[in-house]
Amino acid sequence: MKRRRAPRRRRCSSPSASARGALLLASGVVSYFVLRTTYGFLAGMVDLTMNAAGARVERGLGRPVLASMHRAASAGVAPRISCAVVIAALWGCCGGG
Repeated sequence: MKRRRAPRRRRCSSPSASARGALLLASGVVSYFVLRTTYGFLAGMVDLTMNAAGARVERGLGRPVLASMHRAASAGVAPRISCAVVIAALWGCCGGG
């Protein structure tokens, strides 16, 4: 039996990245909550599409791999959070300076 290959991943930027960057530019409480809601919606859409792609890969491979895909996604988020903390500390936001 010939083994099927998983489809190649397409590289694209996350639409939630723009909303995340816009959060830094929020000038008031209302704009912050509007941008935060937009970010939450877009992040949920990214999560939905990642789960759908993972389910498609699982069907193609014939074995469960979704847990390891979630583990890899979390490992990719950890360095970004660390960078955000450093930038926030250097920028003096969050009441630090």
